Amino acid sequence: MTIKAIKPGSKRTATSTGKPDQRQHDNKKTQAILHRQNYRNQKQKNRVIILGKVILLSRYIQDVINLNRQD
Repeated sequence: MTIKAIKPGSKRTATSTGKPDQRQHDNKKTQAILHRQNYRNQKQKNRVIILGKVILLSRYIQDVINLNRQD
């Protein structure tokens, strides 16, 4: 799959119609770029979830240790 560069600036206006040129477009919303962004976002969410679980687990372990010390 070839990923094209994002074209800077606004679209040129067509000389014949005076409207923005339909042949020129930016590639900001290509499937490959969207897939990469979604993958990064999901990866970040997974990191946050895992970190939260680790914190909860460490707190639980500390509570168990403290209970054993009290007995």
